[in-house]
Amino acid sequence: AAKSLGVSKSLVISSLLIERLLDLLTILCVLGLGFWWLGRDHVVPFRAGIWLGLFAMSLLLVLVGLTTHSEALGRWINGRFAPGGRLGKRIAQAALNFLGGLQILRNRWSLFIAMLNSLVQWSLLIIAIEMSYRAIGIQVPLSASLICLAMVTLAIAVPAAPGFFGVVELAFVLALKPFGVSGELAIAAALYYHLTLYILVTVIGVCWLHHLGYNWRKLRGQAVASSDNGGVRENP
Repeated sequence: AAKSLGVSKSLVISSLLIERLLDLLTILCVLGLGFWWLGRDHVVPFRAGIWLGLFAMSLLLVLVGLTTHSEALGRWINGRFAPGGRLGKRIAQAALNFLGGLQILRNRWSLFIAMLNSLVQWSLLIIAIEMSYRAIGIQVPLSASLICLAMVTLAIAVPAAPGFFGVVELAFVLALKPFGVSGELAIAAALYYHLTLYILVTVIGVCWLHHLGYNWRKLRGQAVASSDNGGVRENP
């Protein structure tokens, strides 16, 4: 996709890194909200929610600070690493791309659209988890869905089997255990949630690839060519 759009690999990697940082910020907020909701009658979860919320705010302030001083920091990075040969130039370019991606925080409209898009996506995932609970007959408060979503997101961030089968189910079991839900019911809800999203994402992805003009033969040819060349080269 990056090649067809004429985007360099370093810019794609930097955008993914920024996306992961924003995901981490969202996870901390969701998990903190879940613990806060759960801990209204319990001191420990309530305090955990407060600390997670404060940490999320600190991370946001760091990102805003990087955005505010991005030009000066970019000049320092370029002067420090660029003269260090090919590796130094790659490090400098990656850092500059990352700082450039943070400029979205300066554009209020773009930031609003990004936050709105993120809010819609995370809300739909919470609804999907709630639907999986109801389909299996699990009765738990909303805080269980918030905690479960945060744990699932953390679980799929680590290396796992294709499709993340196993780690998602484990996240459900661990998230629902404090609410008195048995492992069997938790796994059943996880499979309902996992397979529903997996099928939807796969079908939409295949349709979008077809819309972009790709087919299995073309994708296989590109993979073989990339393997023969020792990897995909970065666009100049």
